[in-house]
Amino acid sequence: MILKRQGEETSEPLKAALYYVKRGIPVFPLHNLENGNCSCMNADCSKPAKHPRALYGIEDATVDENQIRTWWAQWPNANIGIPTGGITGLTAIEINSTEALSNVKTLCGEGYDFESVPRLRTGTGWQCIWKSDLPLKSCLSILDKVDSRGEGGYIVGAPIQDIDSQTYHWEVHLTEHVPNLPRQLRQLIFHHWKEREQQRIERCGGIQGVPETQRERLFQIVYRFRERDVPEAYVRRPILLPTKYGNPPFPEHEALEILRLVYEEYPPGNDLI
Repeated sequence: MILKRQGEETSEPLKAALYYVKRGIPVFPLHNLENGNCSCMNADCSKPAKHPRALYGIEDATVDENQIRTWWAQWPNANIGIPTGGITGLTAIEINSTEALSNVKTLCGEGYDFESVPRLRTGTGWQCIWKSDLPLKSCLSILDKVDSRGEGGYIVGAPIQDIDSQTYHWEVHLTEHVPNLPRQLRQLIFHHWKEREQQRIERCGGIQGVPETQRERLFQIVYRFRERDVPEAYVRRPILLPTKYGNPPFPEHEALEILRLVYEEYPPGNDLI
C-alpha cells in the first residue's frame, strides 16, 4: 500500500522523484542548498547540493514509493540522485560547451536522431542519457569538455538549483524509453578507460616489493574510500591492517605510498578513471 501524507505532493522535488520512480527509474536523496550553502553544513563541502543524504548513497536508490515519500517527508527540499551504471543501465555523457555538444553529435554519425536522446540542461552545459547493456566506467575527458558517468556514478535530476544559482531542466525528458548508447560513444569510453587503467597500473607498478595481486587489491580498497570522499587521514588505519596481516605481509611505507598516489591522482566522488 502506498502511504500518502497530506499536502506532501506540493513539494516539487517529491513530485519529480515520483515521476522518475513511476517510470521504473530508481532515485535517492541528495543534499540541497540552504541559505546559499550545502545542507550538510560542511563549509569545505566539495560537492555542494550534489552529494548523497542517504547512508549508502547510490546503493540506497529505489523505486519504492513509500521509501521515496519517507525520504522527502524528512528532507522536503532534497535534490534527486539518479544512478548510472548497472543499477539503471544508464550512461550519462556530460557536455560542457556548445562546441563539445557539436562534437558529440558528429561522433554519433550523420542522420542520428539526437533529439530523441534525453537531455538535461545544467549550469555548465548538458547531460545526455543513453541505455547501455555493458557496464561502463565513469571517465573524465573522453573528448574535450566531455565526461561520462557510468558504473558507480549518478546524475542530479531536475529540478535542482546548484551553488551558482543555476537551475537544471530537461530539454528532452527522461522517460522509460531511452535510446541505446551509440557504438561510437561506447567504444570511445571503453578505450579511454583502458588507457587510464594502464596508466594507473604503471604508476602503482613503480612501488617495489609488493606482489602485483596484493598491490592491485590494496589500490581497489583505497580507490573505494576515495570514491566516497573519505578523508585521507581516516583511511590510514584500515589499509594498514591488511598490510600487517596479509599473506604475505608487505611494508607499511609502500601501502602509504599507494594511499598518497590515489589521493593525489584522483578527485573524490564518481569521476574516477
